[in-house]
Amino acid sequence: FDADTADSNEDYQKLKELRGYKNEDCVALTRQSFPNFDEKTESFYKEHMHTNDEVRFICDGSGYFDVKCVGSDKWIRIETVKNDLLIVPRGIYHRFTLDTNEYIKVRRLSTESLSSSPIHRPEGDTHPTRLQYLRDMGVKA
Repeated sequence: FDADTADSNEDYQKLKELRGYKNEDCVALTRQSFPNFDEKTESFYKEHMHTNDEVRFICDGSGYFDVKCVGSDKWIRIETVKNDLLIVPRGIYHRFTLDTNEYIKVRRLSTESLSSSPIHRPEGDTHPTRLQYLRDMGVKA
């Protein structure tokens, strides 16, 4: 999708409707405009999961989402840039970091509340959402 025309883009609106994304906001993460920048970006990089999908549409800037391979301790790094849409499934361990530009602007989409608290390891290892994710992936918990 074109981030500059998302509000008028029929396909983007259809995606939101089909997946039930009722809630949406836009957040810019920069050193200049974000309080406690270093502390916040450090917390994003701590391995965690959520009880709902984490959906991010990149409007500007760039960064990296790392997702943990199922059944191992290996990470897959996903570079995200303007116009990318990333859906991180509920229950998967992941983390986020900015690149050297230290700037990203994202639309956060959700079927539920936009403020989903992270669940870190090891607490997440036995969380029902994590266990369901592993079952869905065919991995014995």
